[in-house]
Amino acid sequence: MIILEYFEKLLIRIGLVCITVALVLSLLRRVGLNLGRLPGDIHIKRSNFELWFPITSGLIASVIITGALWLWRIVRRLF
Repeated sequence: MIILEYFEKLLIRIGLVCITVALVLSLLRRVGLNLGRLPGDIHIKRSNFELWFPITSGLIASVIITGALWLWRIVRRLF
């Protein structure tokens, strides 16, 4: 039963993370930041080859994730 309780909590946390990521991406799109199509993102297109290298989008995503984890740590210490 202990394993089942752990699995239930894990599924809830994964669901919350998915919802949070979807909301953040939605808010970023409304603000005008289309991740993957920002200045600094590399897109090479040839006749039968296409390469996306999202440098700027990766940096922005990293900053957002780092900030979210930092806030999570602060909130966890308070409660």
